[in-house]
Amino acid sequence: MPESQKGARDGQHVFLFNTDCFYRRYFETWLERHGVSNAIIHTVESYDVILACVQAGLGISCVPHSILSQVKRRRREGIVFTYPEDLKGSEVYFIWREPGLNDLGRRFLDHAPTHPDTHKK
Repeated sequence: MPESQKGARDGQHVFLFNTDCFYRRYFETWLERHGVSNAIIHTVESYDVILACVQAGLGISCVPHSILSQVKRRRREGIVFTYPEDLKGSEVYFIWREPGLNDLGRRFLDHAPTHPDTHKK
């Protein structure tokens, strides 16, 4: 969120990725739980543009940590990065239809952390 803002609020402009994005749905649900039910959602297909909108003070967003870790220091100026405790803990699962996993998918599995309930073949 912009440095001048302390938290999500009613009527908030929110810049999020496409409607099929996991993070978008997760964050929309989080906003509703916090009483921000009438947020003005803007669909933006670029994390660079999303961050530029937040940096300009136009609103807030929720983006994957992997994206933020790639953002250069100058692009972080004017933005506050928070990780609310009740927004943590989302799990993302990689699923496939057997025997449809190709070599690239197998290499991904070889390097991805596993959950105790994971069934690798």
